[in-house]
Amino acid sequence: MKKIGSIMLVLLWASCYSIAQDYSFKVIISKGDNSFQESSSTNINMLKAGSQLHQGDVLKIDANGYVALLGSSGETIELKNEEAKEYKINELTARLNNTETGLINKYASYLVSKMAPEARESNRKAYASITGAVEREVVTIHAYMRKSSVLFDTIAVIRWKPVDNAVAYNVVVKNIFDEIILEAKTSKPVISLDFSDEKLKDRDMVIISISTGGGGSNEYSITTVTRDRPGAFVAEIGELHAALDIRSAFDNLVLAEFYEQNNLLLDATTCYEKAMEIEPDVQYFKDVYLEFLMRNNFGNIIIN
Repeated sequence: MKKIGSIMLVLLWASCYSIAQDYSFKVIISKGDNSFQESSSTNINMLKAGSQLHQGDVLKIDANGYVALLGSSGETIELKNEEAKEYKINELTARLNNTETGLINKYASYLVSKMAPEARESNRKAYASITGAVEREVVTIHAYMRKSSVLFDTIAVIRWKPVDNAVAYNVVVKNIFDEIILEAKTSKPVISLDFSDEKLKDRDMVIISISTGGGGSNEYSITTVTRDRPGAFVAEIGELHAALDIRSAFDNLVLAEFYEQNNLLLDATTCYEKAMEIEPDVQYFKDVYLEFLMRNNFGNIIIN
């Protein structure tokens, strides 16, 4: 039923998309007291998620504001300023490559639908029912990932539940023969592993554990899979990488949604972590990450 619901959502979006695309941009994220003035009016409208911007409109970004826009063709634009600034929609449109990128529209639409109030409430109820019915293992450190994960990309960002009064964490990576191949210390409950590093590259599988002076974690395995992917997957990831900017926080969310749809949850987690690192002051990126973690029964965390 869940799969059928997802299909219906896409069909509904596609129907609406084909009926009328008379706007230039749709607002996905707006942080700050941002506003816009329509070409046909002198009124100033507050900018919010879902607002549509047309040719001739003027967008006003607050000092230290942030706005993520999705063009009608599927391209994305992020705007952020240290000082207040105005943008003419005609000029923003001219920045686009005028290339149809339906894949970005597709995955951005999935992402936006999951952040709707009713979807978030449903997500919380589903998470609460599962965690309430399952007896948790008594483990000092719980990582927000599956015990067995598959990694497509070369970077894996792993976060775990913080331990009270922990000064440092020790992360140990072993090979399948239980031999230590990498050790690292960090003061934060998160670490980034680069599988292109000499110690990790060409490893089909590694085992990871995290410990403090007060105890250790479960063991988590990561299997690297960068080959033998279906042709549709290869085509889509190629198109997305060509159209998206990995230095963009919002573009990382689109890529995260693609990975989640393809059950590559560790890659999706890494994209959410990158988005938060790029825009640490925009609450939306923390919120959408939390929804992802609860949706996949990884945890319910607040990231400061």
